Amino acid sequence: MYKRQVFRLEGKGMPRLRRRGTGDLYVQVQVVTPDSLNAEQKEALEQFAEAGGEEVDVEEGFFEKLKNSL
Repeated sequence: MYKRQVFRLEGKGMPRLRRRGTGDLYVQVQVVTPDSLNAEQKEALEQFAEAGGEEVDVEEGFFEKLKNSL
């Protein structure tokens, strides 16, 4: 499963030809979440979330929480 989103960074793009200022930069982000993980992959994601200060309960559906938060 994946989610795609586009962000606009105003004034952070290329310089405008024969005018002052810069254009806008559009950044496309695509997040891909796997459908199934092995035990080692689950452990790695748990450690990553905990390092970011999040409390993780895998039994409640960690990946469903992740998908819903995006």
